[in-house]
Amino acid sequence: MHESPPSKEKLPVLVRLATNEDMSQLKEVTNAVWLTTYPSEEHDITEEDIRQWLVQRQKSEESERKERSRGHERALLVASVEDKVVAFCSVSVGTVYNELKAINVHPDYQNRGIGTQLWERAQEYLDGTLDTKVTVVTYNDRAISWYSSLGFSVTDYVYEDDFFTMQNGATLPLVDMWLVAQTKPQE
Repeated sequence: MHESPPSKEKLPVLVRLATNEDMSQLKEVTNAVWLTTYPSEEHDITEEDIRQWLVQRQKSEESERKERSRGHERALLVASVEDKVVAFCSVSVGTVYNELKAINVHPDYQNRGIGTQLWERAQEYLDGTLDTKVTVVTYNDRAISWYSSLGFSVTDYVYEDDFFTMQNGATLPLVDMWLVAQTKPQE
């Protein structure tokens, strides 16, 4: 369980590649972020729906197997404070574009620059000649604003992915955001 630090000051953070020993703490971070961010009355998604979806997701390794089968290079980074994982970032490099899979910062540690530190480090693992995509839930205004501040632009196309369908049938509405590569491949 995470205990809240006393204030919103910047903390000494260590950003590193994740290890197998980090996986239980990654689940804690994921659960805390999802349970505080994605319940939505407007979209008929309750906290219990999110809880059930997380249990199903964590039981299944299908998405991980699909990712490996596509041949994408992938990096999973964690940010820790006093040996406690408080955030993580997952990125992959494809043949056409990079993908920022997730940046999740435990709610008790948000607004301290930890997500920015993860993003800065994650870029070391991306192909700088490719654009980068991140998929965001449309009603996650904080994430959309934050990614926009990093230079990502939101697209107009809203869609659903069956992977994000709750047991009650409600689905998270998604939108892609793109960051244009600063350098283009030489011809």
